[in-house]
Amino acid sequence: MTHLAWLNAFGSDLNVASNSATVVAGNGAGNIIGGNVTAAALQDVGSSGYSGYFGDTNMADNSAAVLAANGVGNVIGGSVTAAAQQQVGDSGFGFGDFFGGDTNIATNSATAVVANGLGNVVLGDVTAVADQQVGDQGFGF
Repeated sequence: MTHLAWLNAFGSDLNVASNSATVVAGNGAGNIIGGNVTAAALQDVGSSGYSGYFGDTNMADNSAAVLAANGVGNVIGGSVTAAAQQQVGDSGFGFGDFFGGDTNIATNSATAVVANGLGNVVLGDVTAVADQQVGDQGFGF
C-alpha cells in the first residue's frame, strides 16, 4: 500500500485540482475597450466537515476564458466577464463516510468570445458564468 493510499484509507482526503483564468483582449488594430475585461476562476476543492474513517477523493478542473475585441475596429463599451466558480467535495456529515470515502469529480468552465471580426461594437456587459457545486451537502445516510 502506498503512502497516499494508506492516508486515504484511514481518513485523509485526496484532492487534485486545476484552476486557470485566461484573458486575450484588444489584440489587433484600432480596438477600444471602454470597460473591464475579466476572467475569474474561483475554486474550493476538498471536503469540509466530518469525513469519517475513510477519506474522500476530490478531483476538479476549473477554467474561465475571455477572448474579446480581436480583429480590426472593434469597440467594447462595457464589461466582458467569464467567471467559473466551483466547489467540489462533501460538506457536512454522512453515514456513507463510515464505509468508504466519496469520489467527487468535476469539470467547470466559462468562456466568452466577443466582438471578434471586423467593425464589431458591444455596448453592454457580456457575461459567461458557470457555477458548480459537487458533493454531498448536510447530513445524510
